[in-house]
Amino acid sequence: MRSPCFGLIVALTALGLAAGLPARPADGQLPNPRLAGLVPSGGSVGSTFDVVVRGEDLDEPEAIVFSHPGISGTCKAGSVPGWQRPRETPFVVTIAADVPDGVYEARVAGRFGLSTSWPFFVGDLPVVQEAAGNDSPAKAMAIEPDTVVEGQLLGNKVDYYRIQGTPGQRFLVLCESRGLHARLDLMLQVTGPGNRLLGSALATKSGDPLLPFTVRDGGEHVIRVTDSSFRAGDPKDGPTDRYRLTVSSRPHLVRIWPPVVASGGSGTHRLLGHLLPGGRPIGSRGLEEMDVVLPPLQVTGSRSGPDHPLSGLASIGIDAATFRLPGPAGPSNPIPVVVAAAPPLLEIEPNDRSSPQRVSLPCDVAGRFDGPADTDWYAFDAAAGDRIAVEVTSERLQAGTDVGLVIEQVGADPQGKLQVRTVAEQDDPPRRFTHPPCDFESSDPRLLFTADRDGGYRIGVRNLAGGSYAETGAVYRLVVRPASADVRLLAAVGDLGANPGEGNDATLSVPTIPRLRRGGRVPIVVQLHRIDGFDGPVTIAAEGLPAGVTCTPVAIAAGLNEGSVILEAAEDVAAWRGPIRVIGTARIGDEDRRREAAWAAVTWPKKQNDQTSARLLDDMPLEVLGEPAPLRVSLPQSSLGPIPAGGKVTIPFAVAAAADMKSPVRVEVRDIPAAKVGPPYPKTPTKSLEAGETAGEIEVTIPADTPPGEHAIHLVAQASLLVSRTPAALAAAQSALADFEARTSALQAAAEAAKQKAETAAADVQAAEAAVQDSAGEDAQAALAGAAAARNEADAASAAAKAAVDEHLKAEKPLKEQVASVTKANEPKPTGVFAASGPIRLTVTKP
Repeated sequence: MRSPCFGLIVALTALGLAAGLPARPADGQLPNPRLAGLVPSGGSVGSTFDVVVRGEDLDEPEAIVFSHPGISGTCKAGSVPGWQRPRETPFVVTIAADVPDGVYEARVAGRFGLSTSWPFFVGDLPVVQEAAGNDSPAKAMAIEPDTVVEGQLLGNKVDYYRIQGTPGQRFLVLCESRGLHARLDLMLQVTGPGNRLLGSALATKSGDPLLPFTVRDGGEHVIRVTDSSFRAGDPKDGPTDRYRLTVSSRPHLVRIWPPVVASGGSGTHRLLGHLLPGGRPIGSRGLEEMDVVLPPLQVTGSRSGPDHPLSGLASIGIDAATFRLPGPAGPSNPIPVVVAAAPPLLEIEPNDRSSPQRVSLPCDVAGRFDGPADTDWYAFDAAAGDRIAVEVTSERLQAGTDVGLVIEQVGADPQGKLQVRTVAEQDDPPRRFTHPPCDFESSDPRLLFTADRDGGYRIGVRNLAGGSYAETGAVYRLVVRPASADVRLLAAVGDLGANPGEGNDATLSVPTIPRLRRGGRVPIVVQLHRIDGFDGPVTIAAEGLPAGVTCTPVAIAAGLNEGSVILEAAEDVAAWRGPIRVIGTARIGDEDRRREAAWAAVTWPKKQNDQTSARLLDDMPLEVLGEPAPLRVSLPQSSLGPIPAGGKVTIPFAVAAAADMKSPVRVEVRDIPAAKVGPPYPKTPTKSLEAGETAGEIEVTIPADTPPGEHAIHLVAQASLLVSRTPAALAAAQSALADFEARTSALQAAAEAAKQKAETAAADVQAAEAAVQDSAGEDAQAALAGAAAARNEADAASAAAKAAVDEHLKAEKPLKEQVASVTKANEPKPTGVFAASGPIRLTVTKP
């Protein structure tokens, strides 16, 4: 693999640090390849087509790397030197005929290594691009049913499409944008002949708009697509304006009842959706229902692609399979079916507060809200001391709900009178995480309570969103079971530029992959989803690392939910690329349990007051670059303590750069342990080194609520460096220019020599002509003929040499412009750089 090379550090430059460490420096950043779109975003099986990539730092693209081996993407300009290759060079993508329908990861390989991933859609429908100028009904683009149209909205633009239909034909208009990470709130309208409105639809909290319609009178029907938020194409948001429109005749599933199936089992389920074969109409919105017997379903561990029904970060820990309904025109969309964690049950109405449905533990109940004020109640018995776990899954099933839970103990007072006590209740679960990407969670409640007496208990489940965006019939899953401790892990690349310890998680988080340079380090943030009250320590380690990359295992202490492991590259590490694993090991009961972390990735840079846009991935590649890290922070000791909670400790450190230290460097402490999550945030311990200083100390106050045990913290240093973006490209450009100029000189010299030879040949002809005049003999005539032939040959050679010079010089101006552009791009510029230290093992004792 070619070693991505860049980063000629010229000097450290002054950086204003008095105001505190910002989430991002004001100047530029080291290149971080980020893929932000593919055009088109997918294709049909067995096809070959051109794809253009969009994003940042995608210099010298070489290939698109897909998560399925049957999909390939080669650069069309592969024979062009990398430094001359435009960033939006098309790729030739081929999808093999045996690639299953689905959504796969795409990453671009280029000068700076592998980019972040982007979803790539593979299906059996043809894909076409939106025609230009379709911004009025009169200019509507003609489309065919069951064809994917990839479109783009810019600002207040409206796109129009037209389709022919015959009376009685039924279609469903699907317009997908969220699967493309687009920041759109799409709105659809369909009008028939005479401009009669047949229907409209808006995006909802849980999904993109769906609009069924039936052709009444035949003729042409017009589809209107617009963004109701009016921010499509805002340059501040990046390329967030793409959508995929389909006028479908295939079945589309909206809901399945029950949404739960026993592991390895099947059974009869009721489907709710559109265009269901033999479906029974219900309501007035084109919905239908039908009963089907599901085949045995297999749990899928894949969460690849944001259109996967359970690819949201909050869905970690939910085991699910997917089901597609066959149809005459092709299969439906996939719908998730949750695999039951306990014996499955169905809600039985009426189950109101006065007559709750009785259940035995453990149970996995499928229920639904039959009206805006519907509250479902379930009764069970428990003995004093029983630890009971209760969890609802509803919003995570895209039901558009906000569920609240209440648990009551039902008994009698000494006089035998009915006595009801509320023993636990919850709307939204407590916040567990600070770091992006998982700094927000689902509103689905989960709680753990201990029965304080023998007797009966009841659980109330209510949709608190009943009067707003909720839909009647929204489903939920209620799991009630004796507590069974466990843990799931979520891993993501740590963002060195944003310190969540001071609330900067509300400012920025940038999409990236683990990227190591020689002698450098990168943190991997690991978040623990503790299950049913598990509160023990978890040891975190990384596996699958190449030679020269190490990771010291660290422990996330009892009572804490997140921490970081540090990947460290040796000074002589070779360039490498490949997937890695993060593993957590915990002692639960009398056994050691090993859990592999799921990976999460930020989709878009986070803005102030925004939630993090992120999703689950199937894997995460590590990129090792064969170049030195520009800034480093090191520790003379890797362990500290024991220190009592509330006490203070001093951490010595040293910093080094690939150039002389000529400016301040700021260092701060990350991952300081604290039991409390969220504001008010403690002040982050920091230390600024003046110009010329290379070592210092930071005093840290251990929060008084820090749980006793072993904790891992690390340091992050920040500076600003003058960096040349791509010295290798500049060297290649200068070499190409030198070669061109050398070739020019050689051609010009050859042309001059040919010219002189032609002039000599012309003089020889003149001399031969004079000789013929003096002597008319045959020898003189023969000499003249030979001289004339030599002159003609010399003239032709001279003309050819001059033409070669002229042809060669045609490339001079564009080449010099390209070289000038590369030279300008490589002028050293202030660049914000960060460096992480290795982990510091901190032992904390009780105050």
